This record gives sequence, structure tokens and C-alpha cells, in this order.
Amino acid sequence: MTCPEFEELLLDYDKQKAQQRSTVDAHVSACESCRTLQSALAEVDIRLEREYPAIQASPVFDNRVHARIRTLNAAVRKPSLLPELLDFVGYLSVTAALLVTLVLLFPNVTSFLTRLTLNSPATIGAEIVVVMMAIGFGIKVYSDIRPDSH
Repeated sequence: MTCPEFEELLLDYDKQKAQQRSTVDAHVSACESCRTLQSALAEVDIRLEREYPAIQASPVFDNRVHARIRTLNAAVRKPSLLPELLDFVGYLSVTAALLVTLVLLFPNVTSFLTRLTLNSPATIGAEIVVVMMAIGFGIKVYSDIRPDSH
């Protein structure tokens, strides 16, 4: 099981059977993140019971909250192709920029691109492509170095 699955089990820890509790306990003893979550949940329970001793949530409310949490967790776990797409754009941009740079640095290579004049439409098009690749690479780098939002 993964940590998100154990986190879900920690929410229902009091309702679990002994064997499932021992599985959760074994994971929590080895996982600092889940141990921290367990401590936080225990602290919340203690404070709520101390602050509101006579208030008990109805089973219907409890089930609705847990169903909503499962729905939200399922939405978070959906894989996204955006990171792979940004990686592809970034690496394609770097590769294309290197190829254009090599072609421009070594004009002795006989090719169609090296015979073009600087004012030709193809050269201007190539410059636009290089600028677009640089922008794509910038987006890729930004997406890699920005802090995660969760």
C-alpha cells in the first residue's frame, strides 16, 4: 500500500479490525510522514473531545465526510500528462536549439540552411522557431523549479 492509502486507514483507525490495525501500525512505525499524521489526528481528537464533550457526529454525517474525502483523494490521484508534455516540450526545445546552433556555428557544412541569406524568409522563420523553442524551454524549466502547490 502507498501512504495515501494508509492515511485513509488512519482516518478510520477506530473502526478497523485488529489485523488491519496491526498492518497500519507496522507502516506507521516505519513511515515518518504517516506517524506525523497519526499524531496530528490524535491531537485533533483530544482537543475536540475536550472542547465539545457532549457533541457527537451522526453516522450519516460521518459517512458523508468520509465519502467526500475519498472522492477528493481519487481526484488528486488521477494521473496527469502535463508533466510529461512539458518534459517533451523542454527536451525538444533544447535539442532543436542545439541543432540550430550547430548549423549556424559550422557554416562549412553544405546544407540548404547554410546557403540562406540572413534576410530570407526561411532564416527569419528559423529565428522565430528558435525563440519559440526558448520560450518552451523557459516554461519547462519554470515548471520544474517552481514549488509544488500541494
